[in-house]
Amino acid sequence: MTAIMAIDTILVMGEQADGPLVAQPTNKPYGWIRVEDEQGNRHLVYVPQRELSGRKVGDILGFTVSANDKGAFACHVEPITEDEAA
Repeated sequence: MTAIMAIDTILVMGEQADGPLVAQPTNKPYGWIRVEDEQGNRHLVYVPQRELSGRKVGDILGFTVSANDKGAFACHVEPITEDEAA
């Protein structure tokens, strides 16, 4: 018997995603946004500090998923309301 597992994609390059800002170290040039799918799978997305001006931990942020040679990151970060995130 072969087990089949469903694997959902959390992030797709060029697509929109959203989640709370969960870390914004003052001594680092980046922060982290957490995304989660319907099955509870979580992923932290790197976000450059320049995208976080005026933001604070706990803010719900929408962003475009991008990538470079080091991996995925959030760009075009904008605050969204919790109603928009639902």
